Amino acid sequence: MESLSEKELVKGLEAQDAPTANSAVREILKRGVVTLPYLLDYENDRRLFSGTALINPNASIMLPMAAPGFPVPESAMDRATTLEVAALYMISAIYFGKVPFANAPLLTDLSVPVGQREARNSKANLRRGFESARKWSRECKERGIEKMREEMRDPLQSGKVGWY
Repeated sequence: MESLSEKELVKGLEAQDAPTANSAVREILKRGVVTLPYLLDYENDRRLFSGTALINPNASIMLPMAAPGFPVPESAMDRATTLEVAALYMISAIYFGKVPFANAPLLTDLSVPVGQREARNSKANLRRGFESARKWSRECKERGIEKMREEMRDPLQSGKVGWY
């Protein structure tokens, strides 16, 4: 993976086998902000992510996983890790400097009172997340990741969504 361009590397998230997808996650994290434009291209990509590297082994949450021959039912897609979700999660991982950094790759609406929040990757949460990440990415390019971290400027902050 080290010899791949950033664009080719990010396409590794599309791999159908977990080891390749997981390798892409590790290398994206290592390369950091240079991968942001390519990660942002995954908005609305509802194909399933086959890796396991985004799962927090210390969290007790069950998520539908991609598996050959076992499609995720449409009713469970708002809890599945699609390529869109994986890419947005990686943008946040670059900011935090680690994977995993949250309980699960599930978004929550931070404008809803704490006791009423649902952990789900709804179209609205994802849209707001990508809008915020695009804005953050532009600012990060101008100011640098260290400044964004210093000011605690999370990529999803302006969209009022966060990871579960």
